[in-house]
Amino acid sequence: KFNIIFDPVKNIHKNNILLKTEFNKLSIPRFESLKMRNIERKILELFDTLGMVCIEFFHKGEHLYINEIALRVHNSYHISLDCCNISQFEAHIKSILNMNIPIPKMVEGEMYNIISNMQTYERVIEILKEKNVPKKNIFYHDYYKEPIGIRKIGHINVLYYKDENEICKNVIL
Repeated sequence: KFNIIFDPVKNIHKNNILLKTEFNKLSIPRFESLKMRNIERKILELFDTLGMVCIEFFHKGEHLYINEIALRVHNSYHISLDCCNISQFEAHIKSILNMNIPIPKMVEGEMYNIISNMQTYERVIEILKEKNVPKKNIFYHDYYKEPIGIRKIGHINVLYYKDENEICKNVIL
């Protein structure tokens, strides 16, 4: 069995709710990324499964702690819909159907959860305007859910790249 491991991403939470995911080469120190990949490989050896396996870590100092192992696609990697040449959803289906999966290639980006009564679409767009992010680099995914209480009702993916050719080489949109 062949395991594909996506690059680790950094998650930012508020009150135990994922607000933002970041992917860039500086988000996670290299030694920590290598440590995570090593742990991931060992965990994958234990499972006899097809499809996505998401392993969520927390770190404190030099120590990594496993928070969650999810045998499914996971909100932490919704960023892959726009920042990767293969999304976690497509990889999940291809794995189950025993199809070839390309090696994931990411471009730098962020994912902001849109959460009713916590982080609105309008506020995220305001943040992105302050960062001078071009509209063509912003991708909104609406879940068509009623904004009841504190509930994930969508997310926004943002791509960051230095030149337009980089996106064409790395991400199929």
